[in-house]
Amino acid sequence: MKNRIVTIPNILTLLRIALIPVAVIFIYQNKQSFFTLTIIVLVLAIFTDILDGQIARRTNQVTNIGKLLDPVADKLMVVSVMIAMTDINMIAGWIVIIIVARELLATGIRAIAADSGVVISANWWGKFKTGFQFAALIILLMGKRELGTIVLYIAVILAVFSVIIYLINYFKVINKI
Repeated sequence: MKNRIVTIPNILTLLRIALIPVAVIFIYQNKQSFFTLTIIVLVLAIFTDILDGQIARRTNQVTNIGKLLDPVADKLMVVSVMIAMTDINMIAGWIVIIIVARELLATGIRAIAADSGVVISANWWGKFKTGFQFAALIILLMGKRELGTIVLYIAVILAVFSVIIYLINYFKVINKI
Protein backbone atom coordinates (compact mmCIF):
# COMPACT_ATOMS: atom_id res chain seq x y z
CA MET A 1 0.00 0.00 0.00
CA LYS A 2 2.99 2.32 0.48
CA ASN A 3 3.24 3.26 -3.20
CA ARG A 4 -0.46 3.71 -3.89
CA ILE A 5 -1.36 7.36 -4.36
CA VAL A 6 -5.15 7.48 -4.72
CA THR A 7 -6.54 6.59 -1.33
CA ILE A 8 -9.30 8.14 0.75
CA PRO A 9 -6.80 9.56 3.28
CA ASN A 10 -4.73 11.13 0.50
CA ILE A 11 -7.85 12.61 -1.09
CA LEU A 12 -8.76 14.15 2.29
CA THR A 13 -5.25 15.57 2.58
CA LEU A 14 -5.48 17.04 -0.93
CA LEU A 15 -8.85 18.53 0.02
CA ARG A 16 -7.14 20.27 2.95
CA ILE A 17 -4.52 21.68 0.62
CA ALA A 18 -7.24 22.85 -1.80
CA LEU A 19 -8.98 24.67 1.07
CA ILE A 20 -5.92 26.86 1.75
CA PRO A 21 -6.59 29.48 -0.96
CA VAL A 22 -10.25 29.55 0.09
CA ALA A 23 -9.28 30.36 3.68
CA VAL A 24 -6.82 33.03 2.53
CA ILE A 25 -9.34 34.66 0.20
CA PHE A 26 -11.87 34.76 3.05
CA ILE A 27 -9.35 36.39 5.40
CA TYR A 28 -8.49 39.09 2.90
CA GLN A 29 -12.14 40.14 2.82
CA ASN A 30 -11.40 41.46 6.34
CA LYS A 31 -15.01 41.13 7.48
CA GLN A 32 -16.37 39.13 10.40
CA SER A 33 -18.77 37.17 8.20
CA PHE A 34 -15.82 35.97 6.11
CA PHE A 35 -13.79 35.28 9.25
CA THR A 36 -16.63 32.97 10.29
CA LEU A 37 -16.33 31.18 6.95
CA THR A 38 -12.57 30.90 7.53
CA ILE A 39 -13.26 29.30 10.92
CA ILE A 40 -15.48 26.75 9.17
CA VAL A 41 -12.65 26.00 6.72
CA LEU A 42 -10.17 25.60 9.60
CA VAL A 43 -12.51 23.28 11.51
CA LEU A 44 -13.01 21.26 8.33
CA ALA A 45 -9.23 21.08 7.91
CA ILE A 46 -8.81 19.85 11.49
CA PHE A 47 -11.58 17.28 11.03
CA THR A 48 -10.14 15.94 7.76
CA ASP A 49 -6.67 15.77 9.33
CA ILE A 50 -7.94 13.60 12.17
CA LEU A 51 -10.12 11.54 9.82
CA ASP A 52 -7.44 10.84 7.21
CA GLY A 53 -5.03 9.55 9.84
CA GLN A 54 -7.62 7.28 11.39
CA ILE A 55 -8.73 5.90 8.02
CA ALA A 56 -5.15 5.37 6.86
CA ARG A 57 -4.21 3.38 9.95
CA ARG A 58 -7.46 1.39 10.26
CA THR A 59 -7.61 0.39 6.60
CA ASN A 60 -3.88 -0.03 6.03
CA GLN A 61 -3.85 2.88 3.55
CA VAL A 62 -0.71 4.51 4.94
CA THR A 63 1.30 5.65 1.91
CA ASN A 64 4.63 7.38 1.44
CA ILE A 65 2.93 10.29 -0.32
CA GLY A 66 0.49 10.53 2.57
CA LYS A 67 3.35 10.59 5.08
CA LEU A 68 4.77 13.53 3.16
CA LEU A 69 1.61 15.45 2.30
CA ASP A 70 -0.26 15.14 5.61
CA PRO A 71 2.13 17.21 7.74
CA VAL A 72 2.84 19.55 4.82
CA ALA A 73 -0.90 20.24 4.43
CA ASP A 74 -1.15 21.25 8.10
CA LYS A 75 1.91 23.48 7.91
CA LEU A 76 0.74 25.11 4.67
CA MET A 77 -2.69 25.82 6.13
CA VAL A 78 -1.37 27.31 9.37
CA VAL A 79 1.39 29.35 7.75
CA SER A 80 -0.83 30.62 4.91
CA VAL A 81 -3.58 31.71 7.29
CA MET A 82 -1.05 33.31 9.64
CA ILE A 83 0.60 35.25 6.82
CA ALA A 84 -2.78 36.51 5.61
CA MET A 85 -3.74 37.46 9.17
CA THR A 86 -0.40 39.27 9.55
CA ASP A 87 -1.09 41.17 6.34
CA ILE A 88 -4.36 42.51 7.78
CA ASN A 89 -2.72 43.26 11.15
CA MET A 90 -4.32 40.48 13.18
CA ILE A 91 -1.00 38.77 14.05
CA ALA A 92 2.45 40.23 14.67
CA GLY A 93 4.96 39.34 11.99
CA TRP A 94 7.60 38.09 14.44
CA ILE A 95 5.24 35.29 15.48
CA VAL A 96 4.95 34.04 11.92
CA ILE A 97 8.72 34.25 11.50
CA ILE A 98 9.26 32.01 14.56
CA ILE A 99 6.60 29.52 13.41
CA VAL A 100 7.98 29.33 9.85
CA ALA A 101 11.57 29.05 11.13
CA ARG A 102 10.51 26.22 13.44
CA GLU A 103 8.77 24.37 10.63
CA LEU A 104 11.77 24.71 8.32
CA LEU A 105 14.19 23.62 11.03
CA ALA A 106 12.08 20.60 12.07
CA THR A 107 11.62 19.56 8.45
CA GLY A 108 15.35 19.96 7.81
CA ILE A 109 16.26 17.89 10.86
CA ARG A 110 13.90 15.14 9.79
CA ALA A 111 15.28 15.19 6.23
CA ILE A 112 18.91 14.99 7.39
CA ALA A 113 18.05 12.15 9.76
CA ALA A 114 16.13 10.34 7.00
CA ASP A 115 19.16 10.66 4.75
CA SER A 116 21.05 8.71 7.42
CA GLY A 117 18.29 6.09 7.44
CA VAL A 118 16.78 7.37 10.69
CA VAL A 119 13.17 8.39 11.16
CA ILE A 120 12.49 11.12 13.72
CA SER A 121 8.77 10.92 14.31
CA ALA A 122 6.55 13.82 15.17
CA ASN A 123 6.46 14.33 18.90
CA TRP A 124 3.52 15.19 21.12
CA TRP A 125 4.88 18.69 21.71
CA GLY A 126 4.60 19.36 17.99
CA LYS A 127 1.04 18.03 17.99
CA PHE A 128 0.17 20.28 20.95
CA LYS A 129 1.79 23.18 19.08
CA THR A 130 -0.37 22.53 16.03
CA GLY A 131 -3.49 22.31 18.19
CA PHE A 132 -2.69 25.60 19.91
CA GLN A 133 -1.96 27.24 16.56
CA PHE A 134 -5.33 26.24 15.15
CA ALA A 135 -7.08 27.23 18.39
CA ALA A 136 -5.35 30.63 18.39
CA LEU A 137 -6.31 31.30 14.77
CA ILE A 138 -9.93 30.39 15.42
CA ILE A 139 -10.11 32.50 18.59
CA LEU A 140 -8.52 35.48 16.80
CA LEU A 141 -10.92 35.10 13.88
CA MET A 142 -13.80 35.08 16.38
CA GLY A 143 -12.69 38.59 17.36
CA LYS A 144 -11.28 37.65 20.77
CA ARG A 145 -7.91 39.31 20.22
CA GLU A 146 -6.50 39.18 23.77
CA LEU A 147 -7.35 35.52 24.39
CA GLY A 148 -6.26 34.56 20.87
CA THR A 149 -2.93 36.33 21.34
CA ILE A 150 -2.31 34.49 24.64
CA VAL A 151 -3.07 31.14 22.99
CA LEU A 152 -0.82 32.12 20.08
CA TYR A 153 2.04 32.93 22.49
CA ILE A 154 1.60 29.47 24.01
CA ALA A 155 1.79 28.01 20.48
CA VAL A 156 5.05 29.93 19.90
CA ILE A 157 6.52 28.57 23.15
CA LEU A 158 5.45 25.05 22.16
CA ALA A 159 6.95 25.59 18.69
CA VAL A 160 10.32 26.49 20.16
CA PHE A 161 10.18 23.72 22.75
CA SER A 162 9.15 21.07 20.22
CA VAL A 163 11.97 21.95 17.82
CA ILE A 164 14.43 21.73 20.73
CA ILE A 165 13.10 18.21 21.35
CA TYR A 166 13.66 17.43 17.64
CA LEU A 167 17.25 18.66 17.95
CA ILE A 168 17.86 16.60 21.09
CA ASN A 169 16.41 13.47 19.47
CA TYR A 170 18.44 14.10 16.33
CA PHE A 171 21.72 14.38 18.24
CA LYS A 172 20.90 11.30 20.33
CA VAL A 173 20.24 9.26 17.18
CA ILE A 174 23.19 10.61 15.19
CA ASN A 175 25.60 9.90 18.05
CA LYS A 176 24.50 6.25 17.96
CA ILE A 177 25.25 5.88 14.26
